Amino acid sequence: MLEVITRCLPSTSRRVLELGCGTSELSLKILNRFPDAQVIALDYSP
Repeated sequence: MLEVITRCLPSTSRRVLELGCGTSELSLKILNRFPDAQVIALDYSP
């Protein structure tokens, strides 16, 4: 599922805001696909 989400992002994506990131697995996949991107990941839990 996370792989599908990363494929839905435009190839021009340079900044991504992930709300409710949990363990940040999606953020890691995004950075693998777009290594020059800036990801801001926020979660309520410490």
